[in-house]
Amino acid sequence: MKIAFILKIFPSISETFTLNQITGLIDKGHDVRIFAVKRGDMEVMHPEVEKYHLFEKTVFLPKEIKNKWLCRLKQLLLFPGICIRNPRLLNYCKSLNSMKIFLWPLECTLARYYDKYGTFDITHAQFGDVAVDPNLVRLKKTGVLSGPLVVFFRGHDAYIYLRTWPKYYDDLFQNADKFLTVSEAIKQLLLEHGAPEDKVSVHHSGICLDEFPFSTRELPLTGPVRLLCAARFVEYKGINYLLDAVSRLHRSGFNIQLDVIGDGPLKHNYQEQIESLGIDRIVQLHGSLIRSNVLQFLQKAHILIHPSIRAANNEEEGIPNILKEAMASGLPVIATKTGGIPEIVEDGVTGFLVPQKDVEALVEKIIYLIEHPQIWAGIARAGRARIESEYDSDKLNEQLIELYRQLLKKIITKNN
Repeated sequence: MKIAFILKIFPSISETFTLNQITGLIDKGHDVRIFAVKRGDMEVMHPEVEKYHLFEKTVFLPKEIKNKWLCRLKQLLLFPGICIRNPRLLNYCKSLNSMKIFLWPLECTLARYYDKYGTFDITHAQFGDVAVDPNLVRLKKTGVLSGPLVVFFRGHDAYIYLRTWPKYYDDLFQNADKFLTVSEAIKQLLLEHGAPEDKVSVHHSGICLDEFPFSTRELPLTGPVRLLCAARFVEYKGINYLLDAVSRLHRSGFNIQLDVIGDGPLKHNYQEQIESLGIDRIVQLHGSLIRSNVLQFLQKAHILIHPSIRAANNEEEGIPNILKEAMASGLPVIATKTGGIPEIVEDGVTGFLVPQKDVEALVEKIIYLIEHPQIWAGIARAGRARIESEYDSDKLNEQLIELYRQLLKKIITKNN
């Protein structure tokens, strides 16, 4: 199959789920092209980007719109001739007027590239808001997108948009062919806001199990208990609550160290909080890291903590990849009851759950794990088993391919 991935940003150090899907599809013999709205960090990226020559398969749409006014003029000059040669684009052009071509350079640029690369069997939009801008529904209605449109909802694209603008996806819900969600919680949110039930399915994001060898942890005889957190430095990740918890543990005499992997707009806030709490000697911020370096921290850690919350802007978790990676690696995990996290962390079985924003509960659970190391191995084995059964990327990519095939078969049957 020939598959187009529409992404907000590429490459992205935090979106390993996208990389796993793209490389998995390529490994299974499919032709994948990437259309990225924004160019990501070219300095820190996963080695698979080069290994699979993904830049050669990528069109960076903004490359033509650095000067937006020049690009808009280019659309007006190029589109008439292109549309005359291609009936699909002619229908698209008829659905607009000259002013709209002038105002929507991103969408028109994508339409021209679809004309250049030919027909795709599947268009896969990674995040719902990427399906709206550019407007993939209009491209589909006018025949530019000839195959099924699959839209993957993962977190912010559901929680922020639907809780803030409940009608935001109405047109998309009626016209896209399939909606995939990473969690049951997001699926229910889509259904509550009008997505047709027969179009919505949960499809987890997986990890490559071979990359995360399993080993149980033991309480260190000497040295600190190493806590690990890996998350973007944004409000809904709740890192400030973890820093408060670490401060309380430190004042109570516990020998701990916290490593935090990640980066983002709140980095300066966290640095100030660490200094004001006097925990700069036991907390280290390591920045964004590629997957192999994250694995090194997973192997050295004793407990992983993921203190997510529902943020003021309504953003909430899907199911964080770091929980899958930690559980696959044999780490006991402590996380919060928010978003899709309870779907992967079963309290007292595959890990532990505490209420969001509850620093005292978080402190108590960390102390409980430190004082009961005999339960670590059982929790670790149950966590690994959960990941093997539900989050194996190879199995999930096979399921995704079968879903694509069923959508294509349905369209062929409908057209006949």
